[in-house]
Amino acid sequence: MKSKIVLSVFFALLVAFCFVYLWNTPQGVPIGYSRDDYHAPCSPESLYLQIKNYEMASRLIAEIEKKGWILVCAESVSGGNMGVSLSRAKGAGSCFAGSAVCYKVEAKRKLLDVPDEKEDDLYDLQTARDMALGSQNLYRISLEKKVSPQESYYNKPIVSLSTTGRAVTYKDKWEGGVYAGLAFPDGKAISQYFPHTFINTKGEEDQARTKEEGMLVAAYKAMQYALKEIQEHQ
Repeated sequence: MKSKIVLSVFFALLVAFCFVYLWNTPQGVPIGYSRDDYHAPCSPESLYLQIKNYEMASRLIAEIEKKGWILVCAESVSGGNMGVSLSRAKGAGSCFAGSAVCYKVEAKRKLLDVPDEKEDDLYDLQTARDMALGSQNLYRISLEKKVSPQESYYNKPIVSLSTTGRAVTYKDKWEGGVYAGLAFPDGKAISQYFPHTFINTKGEEDQARTKEEGMLVAAYKAMQYALKEIQEHQ
């Protein structure tokens, strides 16, 4: 009962935020309401997906806490949505260090040490693994950084989660989907691809049709993948 009340309040706040956002948008700025518009914000499916992401993030944070690990992320196609959902979850302050949103190719190379030299092909399983390993190094605290041993995640094992891919399917050129990468504290890195399909508010199978929906589905699929693999990891 309590969880239903929390979700209801969360949903109401999301709806209120969207109304405020739209109300304060300057005249002349085009706002799309149709799911056929790639840039349309705040579709009913997007609001629903934000709630589902919060639920999945809460389960993932609980599992990370149980393991005694620290979680970090590197995001491209999810556009920061994993970081938003994870930081909202109960217990995040003790086991979630942060998320690096590396949208551009140059950011992936400079911040995450992604070695791929191809200019426009960073949508693959290897890139997802490279991003996960790179975010581990990015967030690792070393002695050279002169931090106190009392820091909340000093010397704790770090597991990292990454996303790269395309938000939505575009004609016959590419499919909307996420390459999710996961790097464990022992150095093992794995990855898997997931198309951007989901069960919509009507209980029917659907696919992401707006950029926002694609980003949210990417975040959900990646966190779901991480939860499963971390639970099974020995």
